[in-house]
Amino acid sequence: MTTDIIFLTGFMGAGKSSTGKVLSDVLKRAFIDTDELIEKKAGKTIKEIFAHNGEDYFREIESSVLHSIKKESACVISTGGGLPTWKNNLDIMKEIGTVVALTASPQEILRRVSSCETVRPLLLTDDPLSAIISLLQKRAYYYIKSHILVETDGKNTAAVAEEIRIRLKI
Repeated sequence: MTTDIIFLTGFMGAGKSSTGKVLSDVLKRAFIDTDELIEKKAGKTIKEIFAHNGEDYFREIESSVLHSIKKESACVISTGGGLPTWKNNLDIMKEIGTVVALTASPQEILRRVSSCETVRPLLLTDDPLSAIISLLQKRAYYYIKSHILVETDGKNTAAVAEEIRIRLKI
């Protein structure tokens, strides 16, 4: 397991982007957000990609962005929560870096995403808590295959970043 490239994955609202920024500052490494790279590549927001092209198209772009990251040097990368579940993306991530899955309870995820301005296309439903629970159940298999899991409920981003640093011994 190499710690040059650290992937932060996990469900939406688990704190990947905010923790990634703090961790990259602590480790003095570049920070990359795959969602930002996807929007640049597609020339559309993620919401627009889902609305006009669908999830499969989004996942294909996401996978191509992952393949382009293979060339990166030491950095912290925040991924979309579904990236490790698509095709062999998790294997690629584990091959080129360390995968850290951030976890949170369904209720905490709903609280976090409800207080955020970012539109979550997969939660545009009458019962977002049920959607969260269902998606978490489908994705749990992939998250638990990460190198490490870090629970984020009740912790601020600095505490989560420090826990990752300590557990990776860097």
